[in-house]
Amino acid sequence: MTSKPSLDAEAAAELHNRVATEIVTQILNETRTAGGTHSDLLVICESVLVGVVVECFRLGHDCKVIDLIFTAAKARLAKVRLEDLEARGRGEQSTFRNRNDRALERRTTFRSLKR
Repeated sequence: MTSKPSLDAEAAAELHNRVATEIVTQILNETRTAGGTHSDLLVICESVLVGVVVECFRLGHDCKVIDLIFTAAKARLAKVRLEDLEARGRGEQSTFRNRNDRALERRTTFRSLKR
């Protein structure tokens, strides 16, 4: 994977969004068609995560990678969930949102953990 030149930020975002959309659509459609449940979806997600971590990262970095993935995922979920909320109160941005935005800015890349 690392032998090709790196993608620029715009090309990387396009690739990530396109591939993730395809994968999520396939997982959801096939699970629904087979009569699967939310539990089945979670097991599939776990299997995909384990497969990617085993394939891409050397032994010993598993916990670091999983922590990074879930920290980033939690921050992205919070941001997505908060985007659609109507602001209420005294016009101040919530402390939670400020912490979340700072976490996204400090996001660590996985390049240093690769083989």
